[in-house]
Amino acid sequence: MIVTREVRITTRGRGFVELTAELNAVVGDSGVRLGLCALWIRHTSASLPIRHGRLTLGTWQGVLLWEHRLRGQQRRVDVTLLGE
Repeated sequence: MIVTREVRITTRGRGFVELTAELNAVVGDSGVRLGLCALWIRHTSASLPIRHGRLTLGTWQGVLLWEHRLRGQQRRVDVTLLGE
């Protein structure tokens, strides 16, 4: 199964924005229980494992976006889920 989604994030300006909850919601709604989550944010990409319908992250891990610009921006995260 391949599922693609787009998540739009509005930043407040320079600093971190945590995306973990939004991405887990996308994974949970997709029906993918086991597989891989590939993220593409402009010039950056990451791949994260999926297990039991959630991102497989350690206790202190999360998915963060660092905004370098001083003003807030509208960012688009392309999410591709591969699995069963």
